[in-house]
Amino acid sequence: MERGQIKTLAVGWNPLTDTANFTVRHLQISGAFTKRSVLSKIAQIYDPLGLASAVTIKARVALQDIWWSKQFDWDDPLPEEIEDLWRNLYEDIEKLKGVKFQDVISQVLQVDCLNCMSSQTPASMLMHTCCCLHQMFMKFA
Repeated sequence: MERGQIKTLAVGWNPLTDTANFTVRHLQISGAFTKRSVLSKIAQIYDPLGLASAVTIKARVALQDIWWSKQFDWDDPLPEEIEDLWRNLYEDIEKLKGVKFQDVISQVLQVDCLNCMSSQTPASMLMHTCCCLHQMFMKFA
């Protein structure tokens, strides 16, 4: 984790640079690739915001293919071509460590700042105050 970074919902966020990045565990399987080991590793990926879905959907589809084939028991070794597919998927998932999203909060607040000016409810006034404070913080940080 970077200095000054806050981790929440499996995403690291640095408020000083307003960047977000993934926190990904190492997904290497020791021993044979089985339906059980593959499912266990995929279940470790926590992405409630869906930011990694471009990669994780491939893994979930590949897992579904294994499941639908019904020729593999939980602890049967998977064929070599399926094992190679999973090694490539794990490498793609590991590459998420290098992905950063710029201006995460700034983009959200800009949209909400425009929307909150249209009404004068307490919630919109609070959102406007947050927008102003964030803009001041970014200007002087």
